[in-house]
Amino acid sequence: MFIELDKAGNSNTQERIDLLEEFNEIFGFDRIKSLMADREFIGKKWFRMLDKNKIPYFIRIKENTLLPWGRNSINAERLFQHLIEGESRLVEKQMYGGTVYFAGTRSKAGDLVIVMTNQSLKAKQILDQYLKRWSIEELFRKLKTSGFHWENTHMTHSPRLISLLIILSFGMLIAYLMGIEDKIPWKKTLGCPLYSVFKQGLINFQRCLAQSLADTIETILNLLKMAKNVLF
Repeated sequence: MFIELDKAGNSNTQERIDLLEEFNEIFGFDRIKSLMADREFIGKKWFRMLDKNKIPYFIRIKENTLLPWGRNSINAERLFQHLIEGESRLVEKQMYGGTVYFAGTRSKAGDLVIVMTNQSLKAKQILDQYLKRWSIEELFRKLKTSGFHWENTHMTHSPRLISLLIILSFGMLIAYLMGIEDKIPWKKTLGCPLYSVFKQGLINFQRCLAQSLADTIETILNLLKMAKNVLF
């Protein structure tokens, strides 16, 4: 689900809340396993809304975020700045009308990563959960420069843009389903798979389509049935 912004920059808190409310009307908040977001998704109103509706969240915060410290406040980075790569620390605070947890670590690049959550978990569990957010970045990368190149259409007309996004998202789902169960070749020199699941899926789709259109359609329908059983 998404909305088109008629401005530069990020969405604001109310726009995000409105989008979640729209999701709730269709699916219900109880369908949200967890919500992950980057450092722009912050604010007292936003966090209180998530807590009120019991939505589990894992959101990275800025290093200069102020946390309670006795009668005063302290920058979050001061609680985690001693960490080196591979180390992590968990800090518990009373904020936004409830208990929240901050897990911090140091990335390979030396950046401090601090993740805030309303879930009582160990630091590593919180950080591992937040890492799943990278799949969102990969989604947009596959839609753009490393996959469907949607920006090359230069499409700006809203109704057409919305239709294009729906079609491309459907294409992403098909590519993922066609690649996820396949054994991807391993590149020993790189120590990683030769292809991503997405690319392997596209290879499988092209191969299937070259052999038979009817078989390709049947394969897609069967995959969607399997996905439906998993998702719903």
